[in-house]
Amino acid sequence: MIVATCASLATREHLLRQAFGSIVDQVDAFCVYLNGYQRIPDFLRHPKVLHAVLSIEAGYRAGEAKFWFWDSDQFKAVPAPWDPDTVGITIDDDIIYPRDYVARMVEALDRRPGSIACVHGSVLTEPFVGWRESRRNVHFAEGLEADARIHVPGTGTMAFRARDWTFKLREYEWSHCCDVAAAVYGLRRGIEVWCLSRRPGWLKPLAPPSTGSAVSRQRIMADVDQVETRLIREAGSWPTLPVPAGFVRRARLRRSPARPGERVRRLP
Repeated sequence: MIVATCASLATREHLLRQAFGSIVDQVDAFCVYLNGYQRIPDFLRHPKVLHAVLSIEAGYRAGEAKFWFWDSDQFKAVPAPWDPDTVGITIDDDIIYPRDYVARMVEALDRRPGSIACVHGSVLTEPFVGWRESRRNVHFAEGLEADARIHVPGTGTMAFRARDWTFKLREYEWSHCCDVAAAVYGLRRGIEVWCLSRRPGWLKPLAPPSTGSAVSRQRIMADVDQVETRLIREAGSWPTLPVPAGFVRRARLRRSPARPGERVRRLP
């Protein structure tokens, strides 16, 4: 069984419709957590949608809500807990996924049993100064010549098997930090994270609406960066990994696309 799970914001309903449409035919079931929605959109009344959960009924959760469906302490509805062989595909509501996306993600899991597969991700660099400063990233819309082992998966482009992903949300600080929290979870359990090779534009971003002032967004990002930095420092010893070709430094990954040909030096 292949199950896609997603967290969405009410301001992105029109984007969710497109993301959902790009993935639903590739999976057996779809679960979505609707933050801020007052109703379940009509397009989600689909035979493959097992659960569409409104935050007004279950509580507001940020991006970590995509993992809520995999936490048996939090999510009580049948058919959870999932069968160990179930493949989880966590998606974002602002990405268009290609027709062969799920098939390639499952193939990646089969090649490296017990691992996590992703398309967007980061490598931590040494000396580690902080989350923003000490990472090299490849964006999901960019190409990657070869599969690369990385530290931090982009959880909107992630696949795993249920037997390998048996965590409890309450053990981690997931709010706004789910990528780093997922990386810490994997590190503590010896789970490798692999970023898939692909052509440029394989996944396509959808532009979300801008909300809040630039000042407030910067303040939130700075606060989150402090939490992410602390989570990384407290997690333990991270493996030393080379910076793959194509991974670059960005101060703000979601707002600063790579310049053509931008590269970084390999670490010594």
